Amino acid sequence: MRRIAPLLLVPVLFVFGAACSGTATGQAAAAVGGEELTQSELDDMLQSDLASQLLGVSIVDGQVAASGARDVAATWVTLHAVVEVTGFESSDVAATDAALAARYGESWATAPQSLKDLLILNEEIGTAANSGEIDGAAAVAAARDVDVTIESRLGTWDAENFAIKPLGS
Repeated sequence: MRRIAPLLLVPVLFVFGAACSGTATGQAAAAVGGEELTQSELDDMLQSDLASQLLGVSIVDGQVAASGARDVAATWVTLHAVVEVTGFESSDVAATDAALAARYGESWATAPQSLKDLLILNEEIGTAANSGEIDGAAAVAAARDVDVTIESRLGTWDAENFAIKPLGS
């Protein structure tokens, strides 16, 4: 069975389609349906050693390149859009958590729970997609209607590519 690497699921899930866009307000960095990724959660994820390792970027003076923030937020949006349209529910969080802990060691142990939750969801959706449990065609049709909002400081939602584009691009 083919594995999907964490935080690399976004390109694989382009097939799941597009969504409408808006601008998040208040504390939300991104929102899909009724779920929100707070700016605080995004910041915590980006400051972790695990995110640095997965993104291949360095934290310099407490900052991560904007592209890293857009990549993590776009992954969060993509995975939550899939959950929204498919009704997917994690089946064995404890086992997936243990497998990821073994894979990432100390980086996993010190990662914020929000990043762990994202990677667990990524792993489980990847497994479901590879096994055919998630119907890609149905997800494509439904994902077009998912309400996605992105904090304007992150950029704008690119529904065609299921990505966050920098402002002005």
